[in-house]
Amino acid sequence: MSVVEATISIMKKLVAIVLLVLWTVGCSNVRSDQLRAWERHEKKANLLVFTHGFNSSRDEAWGSFIPLIKADKGFDDYDILSYGYPQQVCFQTNDIRDVGAHLKSDLTVELPNYDTTIFVGHSMGGLVVLHALLGLGGSNAELISNKRLHIMSLGTPYYGASMASIFGPYCPNRQAEAMRVLSDEGGRLVYDWQQRGKIPVYPFYGFSDGFVKEASACGIDPRNCESVDGDHSSIAKPQDREHLTYKKLQSIKDKAGSETIFPSEEQIRADWATLFNTCGPSTSTKRPPKAFLRRWVSQVNLLYEKRNDPEDRDLENLMAIDIHGRLQVSDSGIDLYPEIIFTLSCLERIGYLKTEKFEPPRVYGMRKENMKIIFLKEMMPVPK
Repeated sequence: MSVVEATISIMKKLVAIVLLVLWTVGCSNVRSDQLRAWERHEKKANLLVFTHGFNSSRDEAWGSFIPLIKADKGFDDYDILSYGYPQQVCFQTNDIRDVGAHLKSDLTVELPNYDTTIFVGHSMGGLVVLHALLGLGGSNAELISNKRLHIMSLGTPYYGASMASIFGPYCPNRQAEAMRVLSDEGGRLVYDWQQRGKIPVYPFYGFSDGFVKEASACGIDPRNCESVDGDHSSIAKPQDREHLTYKKLQSIKDKAGSETIFPSEEQIRADWATLFNTCGPSTSTKRPPKAFLRRWVSQVNLLYEKRNDPEDRDLENLMAIDIHGRLQVSDSGIDLYPEIIFTLSCLERIGYLKTEKFEPPRVYGMRKENMKIIFLKEMMPVPK
């Protein structure tokens, strides 16, 4: 690149930064509690949580979306919380993890009051929600498992956004740094969620989104990702109930309202197909559950028989026990850790056990995180 080209490139970035600064001047001076608000707080049975994205606010992000919901009798049994947080374009020191930890703090107070909660995260807001719920899964696992939680992400840059590259040493912003295309931070979040996230995520991308590409917006679950009307901004601002974003939220609400009825132990014991259907498909493992579920359910039962100390009932010990009592030999080319996590998550949902993180965290092998396995029943009923 010539000196002239380099100078032009720097000037373009500086102009973009100046425009962003002028657009958001004063945002950092607003108290955080003034940026969050109840749009409806009437002690309803269920809750909608809206979380805006980068360089936005609860007043700017949603347009007519929330007023449409408030006027829709189909959402009469939902309270509505619009979650906001302080932002400034340059010299932003709080990163996405910090904002997620703050939302987590709110949720520990609010979630116990509701049966079902649907999170609507636009752009960076989707990343904030995932960080918050991963944090809750570590410190308040029972709260997560006892509630029906669902996530709708709109144009969320799981693998980065092109816009984030304009920030640099002259205008540092830790939130933007985490959203650079293919950043390590984004990759770690997706990996952590696929290993430990136990909540359905419904990702959507804007048909005309020039900031967050389809591959990035769909990164959390490519097979179940769908397109909605609009660009990066308008996908979160449906003007009527015919907009695809609004219809998709209605669909998620219907799914969330259908309580899962798990089969009885007698039904599970009758055949493996019942257990396969109960656990459902997997997006985090190379092999389908039918290829590994029998093996790991048997391993879990064997772990219960061989371990007496609850502190020993962890992933490392599970990996070390073969169904015949021998040391485990890793399958060729297969990462067994996601298969174990999937199996434990299924058994946790149907009430056989629960998992807890170690405090402080423990890792083993290839930087895998260990967890306690706490059995709630003596043995898992498995087909003969």
